[in-house]
Amino acid sequence: MDIFRRYTLNCLKTQTNQDFLTVVKLSKESGELMQEILAEQEPLPANIRFGTHIESVRATRFG
Repeated sequence: MDIFRRYTLNCLKTQTNQDFLTVVKLSKESGELMQEILAEQEPLPANIRFGTHIESVRATRFG
């Protein structure tokens, strides 16, 4: 998560056009653990999400 926040998130947040959705897909085994980690950190921008396959499909279909 530290690498994601330091490099990937920083890059995504500095994009001049924020009209995009990034979904970082997780295995269903790590989904719950990642949600616990995310709950303890600064919230992500609305256009950057983590989720399992099903959650990522829903995010791309329904915004």
